[in-house]
Amino acid sequence: MTSSGLQTTLAPAPFPRIREAAPFGARPLLLVLLILASEPLVATSIDTASEPRAAAGALSDRLRMKYRNNGNKFDPAWLDDGLASRDELAGSFCDASNYGFSIESSAPPVVLVVYRKRLYFQPRDFYVRVRLDTGEMTVERGTNPESRAIFPWPPDPAVDAQRLRREWLSQHAALLLRIWWIGTSLCVSLSALWVWRAGRRSYGERSHAAVLALSALSCAWVVYAWIELEFLQATIMWLIAYVLGAGFFCGGVSSLIANRARTRMELTLSIAMALLVVPPAVVLFTELAQLSSNITHTMTLLPSTLLLTIGAQVMRHRSARL
Repeated sequence: MTSSGLQTTLAPAPFPRIREAAPFGARPLLLVLLILASEPLVATSIDTASEPRAAAGALSDRLRMKYRNNGNKFDPAWLDDGLASRDELAGSFCDASNYGFSIESSAPPVVLVVYRKRLYFQPRDFYVRVRLDTGEMTVERGTNPESRAIFPWPPDPAVDAQRLRREWLSQHAALLLRIWWIGTSLCVSLSALWVWRAGRRSYGERSHAAVLALSALSCAWVVYAWIELEFLQATIMWLIAYVLGAGFFCGGVSSLIANRARTRMELTLSIAMALLVVPPAVVLFTELAQLSSNITHTMTLLPSTLLLTIGAQVMRHRSARL
């Protein structure tokens, strides 16, 4: 459960709720990977600071509720991991080890709900000052002024290692996707033009696969340009993107079928189209079919499918030359 789950049984905390990302399978076919390639993954719509603020606000609400239910009497034992479980505080960027408490005053009862930054990608330190008798809460930036704070949930090395690996992937995946997109696009363009102008077969025969490949690539680049212009709020643009995305895949698959791959350059065109079409198709299929519960499964299935596809094109090339 994310930090917002703490607020299900309590009054909503005065902090922004975390915005959930749209379902992966709801994107058009081509946009699935083009959106990732056009924008860095770290610059998502989720505000990293909103997660700990929502969790700290929910913890503050629980403190105030316990105070009221206990006859307006404060019990320090509440701060010993009794307000929430570790699973309730497990979010996308932070976990229970980021949160602690500090008693600033007993009369009047004032408690600090402390958030501390532990990993380099997490938001900066802040704390929430809660006055239990009046219910007043204020958010202060920086490290809590009390030197002795209670952190009831110790860090979990396994969770920290998993978060660091995921953050590394998110920081480098955008670069890898850009390399894939630009590299395969150049390969498709050059090989299609070469097949079109210098093929061994007649002009009509050799131009079929080349025209289909260039048409598919043109559709892909139009959608890519629209993404760069941030058209995502326009409904009509989404409809056009669906059409162009479907055209991209239909053109790419048609190019693979029409290309007999008799020459090495025609084989290069087939492999380039496979590298351009297969990755988003595999990612979308695994999401729609719910075959992948984590990125490891997808990254295992993706290269396996690519190798099988390239192997099939090589066999077509060898059989076409006989």
